Amino acid sequence: MDKRPIKFLILVLLLLSVVAILFALNPRVKTAQAPTYVPPIVKADPNREIAVESGDGKLILKMKEEKGKEGMTYIFWVADTSAGTQKELYRKTVPLGTTMAIPLNTFSPDNKYMFLQEVSGESLSYFAGSAAGIPFADGSQFLEFSSMFKAKYPNYKITEATGWGGVGLIIVNTKSGGSQGPSFWFDVGSKSFIQLSNHFN
Repeated sequence: MDKRPIKFLILVLLLLSVVAILFALNPRVKTAQAPTYVPPIVKADPNREIAVESGDGKLILKMKEEKGKEGMTYIFWVADTSAGTQKELYRKTVPLGTTMAIPLNTFSPDNKYMFLQEVSGESLSYFAGSAAGIPFADGSQFLEFSSMFKAKYPNYKITEATGWGGVGLIIVNTKSGGSQGPSFWFDVGSKSFIQLSNHFN
């Protein structure tokens, strides 16, 4: 039996192994193949802007966030699409961790009023104001009605303001302890609460 082909095959395999080892150990080859590491560039988040339209599309409420070292400033302004104008309505700086938001149904059916939400941990606050920027009798642009509710109904806690039950009437849902409480209307014009017989979902 001729052993030359087997010896030749072993020699070829040995030669290929040596070439593979040299290739792996060659630093120039490794450097050329290794991907170049580029450290990530940290950029500040751009100022965020949110907009919500009224039901008829005539008004747009916009909110802009401006982050500072110790808090976040929220700026709200309304744009009138038919007149092509816009007006700043409200500006508030809150501590970091507290957020403000525009509910999707922020505008009342007649576009006279709007309401905003503020969340701080487990606490919810709601603000109502004029869509035209007309201040209340006390000079304030927005009325924080959740504290008014707490003062009048200490046994209930607002869980959400769901929208409008009519012109100037914000629907407020509540709870008492761990149980569901009644719904109320908050009448923005008279700054009063009306307890309802049923609970709105």
